[in-house]
Amino acid sequence: MSRLTQLVYVSRRKDHVTTDEVVDNIVLPAMRKNRRLDVTGCLWFGRQRFVQVLEGASATIDSLYTTILADDRHDRVTLVNVSPIDERDFARFALKHIDNDEIDEVRGLIDRFAPDDPTPARLPDDPLSGEDVSLIEAVVARLRALVT
Repeated sequence: MSRLTQLVYVSRRKDHVTTDEVVDNIVLPAMRKNRRLDVTGCLWFGRQRFVQVLEGASATIDSLYTTILADDRHDRVTLVNVSPIDERDFARFALKHIDNDEIDEVRGLIDRFAPDDPTPARLPDDPLSGEDVSLIEAVVARLRALVT
């Protein structure tokens, strides 16, 4: 059995990307692909941002993230965390999507890891602090609560 990994990233949604495009051209194809690859997760999106949690075999998640980095429907992709997991938080969902701008935990994650200000609160190579880990866990828990 492959080791399970959870990856969390944030990115900036390009202005021309509509909600219909997110659902029809990102979420639905990703759901089909993720089922085939045994990947689960959640995509939160607001008017300007994406936050995604992906779970699956390490090599599969690495490959998907490389594809995500090349997608021109977003930019300023920031890897928040990659960590081994014992069980999936989104086991029931190939890709659950949440369209909502009003989640305080998500806003906190964006502000911490990918703020609009060009000088972020932390540098990408900085090790995660206990506060960072707590914030990531709170976001995953909040997203999980919204989909269950």
